[in-house]
Order: sequence, then C-alpha cells, then structure tokens
Amino acid sequence: MTQSRKHLYFILLVVLLEVVGFGIVIPIYPKLLIELGAVSLSQAAIIGGYLIFVFAIMQFIFGPIMGGLSDRYGRRPVILISLVAISLDYLLLVYAPNLWWLVIGRIIGGVAGSTITAAHAYVTDISSKDNRAKYFGMLGAAIGTGFILGPALGGVLGEIDVRMPFKVAAIFVAITAVFGYFLLPESLAEDKRRKFDIKRANPLGTLRQMTKYKWVPILLAVMFFLEMAGQVYPSVWTFFTIERFSWTIKEVGYSLTAFGFLMAVVQGGLVAPISKAIGNKNTAYLGFFATTTTMFIVGFISQGWVLYAFLPLMAMGGLAGVGVRTILSLQVPDNAQGELQGAITSIVSIVAFISPLIMTQIFGYFTSKDAYVYLPGAPFIAAACFACIAATLFWLGSKASDKTKQVTETIMENG
Repeated sequence: MTQSRKHLYFILLVVLLEVVGFGIVIPIYPKLLIELGAVSLSQAAIIGGYLIFVFAIMQFIFGPIMGGLSDRYGRRPVILISLVAISLDYLLLVYAPNLWWLVIGRIIGGVAGSTITAAHAYVTDISSKDNRAKYFGMLGAAIGTGFILGPALGGVLGEIDVRMPFKVAAIFVAITAVFGYFLLPESLAEDKRRKFDIKRANPLGTLRQMTKYKWVPILLAVMFFLEMAGQVYPSVWTFFTIERFSWTIKEVGYSLTAFGFLMAVVQGGLVAPISKAIGNKNTAYLGFFATTTTMFIVGFISQGWVLYAFLPLMAMGGLAGVGVRTILSLQVPDNAQGELQGAITSIVSIVAFISPLIMTQIFGYFTSKDAYVYLPGAPFIAAACFACIAATLFWLGSKASDKTKQVTETIMENG
C-alpha cells in the first residue's frame, strides 16, 4: 500500500467520525428546540433556520481564514484544532438551559467547522489529476457512511434522552482529535506553502483571487445554486418527515441512515467508474438530473414509502457536487488548493445563512393555519428550482469553456 493511500484512509476515518458526531444530533433537534423554546413544530423550524444562519455567518467569515492558514501552516493543525473546538461545542450543548446557549454553540461550531474543507484540501494534496475524482468520491462515501451511523444512533439515543446524542458526539469527535494528533501526517509539502495574507484570507478577498482562473467564477456560481438546493436536507428534512408522515425521532433517524447508506454506495462505488466512463462534466449532468427530479417529486408526496422509493435516485444527486468540485480543483495550482477550498467554504456559508432561512420560512408558512394551501413539501419544490438554475449555469459555462479551448487550440495549430 502506498504512503498516500494510507494517508487517504486515515483522513477518511477522520471525516467519518466527525460526520457521525454531526449526524447523531440531527433527529433530536426539533424536540430540543420545542423543549427549550416552548414552541410549536412550525415555530421550531423557523428557530432552527436562525440557528443555521448564525452557524453559517461564522463559517463565511472564518472559512477562508482557515483555508489560508492551511496553505501556510499545513492541513494537519487546522484539522486538529477544529476537531477540539467542535468537541467542546457539543459539550456546551449538553448543558444548554435555554436557546441562547444554542446560539453560542452555533457560533463556536461555525468558527471551527472547517475540518471538511481542510479534508478536501488534504485529499487534493495526496491525489493526482487521474485519481482525484475517485478520491473525492471516497471522501463523499465517508461522509455518507457517517450519515448512516450518526442519525441511526441519534434516533435511538434521542428516544432515551434528548441530550444524550450531544454527549456521544462530543466523545466521537474528541477521539478523532486524539487519533489525528498521533497518526495524521501533514500532506502539504513545505515548498508548496504560501505566505498567509489577511487581505486574501477573507471571504471577499478569497473570492476575488478566484476570478484569476478561467471558468472558476461560473463554477462557484454553480456551487452556490447547487448548495441552495442541497440545504433543504439539513434545514427541513426532520421537520418535513415529522409533519408529513408523523414519524418519530427513531423513524427520522432510520430514513437518514438509509439515505446515508445510498450516498455511500453511490460516491464510494459508482463515482470512479461513472466519471471514468462518461467524464466529469457528464457525471455532473447526471447528478443535476437526479437532484432536480427527486426534489420536485418529494415536494408532492404524502406517503413515507414513496420517499424511500426515491432515495436511490436522490442519492445519485451527489454526483453533481463531486463532478463540479473535481473540475474546480483542476483549475488552480497546488499552492492555491486551500484557498480554493476556502472560497468554496465561503460559497457554502453564504448559502447556509440564506437557504435555511428561505427553506424553514417556506415550511413554516405552508404548514401554518394562515397558509393558502397546505404543502409541507414546498421547500423541496423550491430546491428543485435552484438545482435547475445550477444545471443551466453549468451548461452555459461548459459551452463557453469548450469554445475558448477550441479557439486556443486553433491559434496554437496555426502558429
């Protein structure tokens, strides 16, 4: 086994354990918000949107800083410090007596939530252009596997004690930090590091730097609308399934586990052969089609078994993100990969304080007594529209890129 392959497996373990810690708390969030705020489910969904907003603001500000620091000091210290902070965040949530403690916890979590970003930069460091899509797919599979184990544990533990999942999450992430300290090597060589510049290591500065690379700005716009669609899952999945199907916390956990399993299968077993067979662009197109189709259908379903029936196609939607992210990583040099991941984090963070507010407000209205029509799936219909916009931008950008490439090749041939 090569050294880079060993490093890959360990970073996959780091990501797996962190996502387990994240996924374990998802099923119990509505119950916790109702308990601490003494509110209805619809009101809890809106409050949940505000908490995601706070988390995203922090990530928007600090994500590029962490990306810049990882380009200067390496990926390892950023990952380890983030893991320690996330573990402390979960401990804080264990003892939260009111909603304000949740706000403080989301602030800490947002500042520290750069581990996945640094992990993508880590994978870029140890991969080649030929196997990068495969490695990103394996990273996506680790994330999917984390969502298999996390929500299942959260659903079971949440039925016992609504705070217990936070305790277990803190332990999982703390163990990950300890393993990382002793076993995780640095991936960024000294000669590939660049000086840290605060003017570049901020959301606007980082995004401005990305305009130097052709096709990157429009790809980041694609990521923006793709993430706008994808935020429907963490924002309203739990609220939607409880409202529409009257599911218990345990049943919500099982549904997320099934979805996570299918995502792991798609990204761990199908990304590499699909991208090799049809290319990164067509892989992304396939993901766009799956995302748009399933989200539109989910918006109108009224039976839980129908949701399960469409989970495989829903999981195929993850191909879009892998395809776009792989193409993005091939547009910038090695010493700017952390900066690129910081830019992507900025995009994701902007989305994360816009989309959840939109999705939860839509859900809150269409499940309230004042709604013109009762439609709990309305956020998924909105998500389908965002996915359509992302696919259209990707198609327009691809055409422009292909035309530029053809012109360049013609000029070179004519000397």
